[in-house]
Amino acid sequence: MNTASIHRILLVSANTVTNPYPVFPLGLAFLESALLKSGFEVRIWDQLIHSGDRLLEDLDWAHAAGLSFRNVDNVSSTAPEGYLGQYKALLQKIRRHKELPLIGGGSAFSIFPREMLQDLGLQFGIQGEAETALVDWIHALNGHRDLETIPGLVYRNADGTIAANIPQSIPPADIPVIRPDPALVAAYLDRGGMLNIQSQRGCAFHCTYCTYPWIEGKCYRHRDPVDIVAEMRHLRSAGVRYVFLTDSVFNTSPRHVREVCRAIIEAGLKMDWGCFARPQKLEGDLLDLMIEAGLKHIEFGSDSFSDRTLESYGKSFRFKDILETSRMAAKRRVHACHYVIFGGPGETGETIRETVENSKLLPDVPIFAFSGMRIYPHTPLYEKSGTDKKPGELLDPAYYTPPGLPDKERERIIREATANLPNWILSDHANSNFKLTARLREKGKQGPLWEYLALSRRIGQPVT
Repeated sequence: MNTASIHRILLVSANTVTNPYPVFPLGLAFLESALLKSGFEVRIWDQLIHSGDRLLEDLDWAHAAGLSFRNVDNVSSTAPEGYLGQYKALLQKIRRHKELPLIGGGSAFSIFPREMLQDLGLQFGIQGEAETALVDWIHALNGHRDLETIPGLVYRNADGTIAANIPQSIPPADIPVIRPDPALVAAYLDRGGMLNIQSQRGCAFHCTYCTYPWIEGKCYRHRDPVDIVAEMRHLRSAGVRYVFLTDSVFNTSPRHVREVCRAIIEAGLKMDWGCFARPQKLEGDLLDLMIEAGLKHIEFGSDSFSDRTLESYGKSFRFKDILETSRMAAKRRVHACHYVIFGGPGETGETIRETVENSKLLPDVPIFAFSGMRIYPHTPLYEKSGTDKKPGELLDPAYYTPPGLPDKERERIIREATANLPNWILSDHANSNFKLTARLREKGKQGPLWEYLALSRRIGQPVT
């Protein structure tokens, strides 16, 4: 390929999931900023937003394309749905229209880099953070870089074998500030009601099932609050009144939380926001500062309300921490919810019942319950499960089954224990939840809206 022949890059969001709401392709926004900063021209085509005709027009314009694959499947043991077939159909459409260099990436690809490269028939892919690697890949295609020097690059050698370079975490100062296209922002506001912000990357915790440390790295890297405020200000100017912090856990560092909140307050943004948080070490004065900065929702990854299960899941906190933190949030009228996963290591019928009974001690908040823990490679669960499946075989979802607790028995116990508890929202309620939030979006409401779900179920009729 001639030097400097690749200059126009099409970024493709392959995601089609809209439940509970369409998620803005934040990863592509970071890539767009990195490419623009390096002097390339960029377009984004989003499968949820743009037409097929627009894709063909963008392909005619582009010299190369990067595809983001967000999920392998819907992570549901009761109603499984895979997305690889959709990705293959999209790739077939692209290849049928134009032959150009393609590279894959995204969270799904990062979990299964070699396997998805093979399954999707790709020549190139990026495992982990891609802002630097994508720019380097283009330079390599233009003859200015060797493939084997690009961190995280996965590619086919001339003999057909797959090579995978070791990924490297990007220093926080090198993470670009994003300024998404207002038209794309408006489309997601119309469909999903909120946009996303990322204040840090990496995860140092050891939850048995979690892939975050593999995707983003095992060390926390906190972004400059000045950059976060700049992104929020840009979104506010585009009509966004609510953002969600997509960090795996926002309150990893009280110092970071304070710095971000103070920066938001000093900027006078007047913008509502929510976050994922750990139900531990969230002191009252810190929570007050978060509220002053605009906090409206906290989503706790509690996973269980049984100490025995929490320990076996690799959690450092216990139910007393969950209870104390939940009461602090309720006292301050912050909307809070909890996520629970039944069926992981150490789970028994007794611990399921204990979790449901302990939930009655919590403030009346939504509890989203999922049954079945998906096994991913590179996680503690992969080792604990004793599975003989190789990573590639886990593209077809496999779920952990606790000894003595078969799936049907687990489902029966969950249903009996949560019967007549309207704040418990099981995974099979997804369709009714989706219909409710869609109606609220039509009324112009922004934010996650899950605080309406338990109320709707309690009164036995939809909120209008």
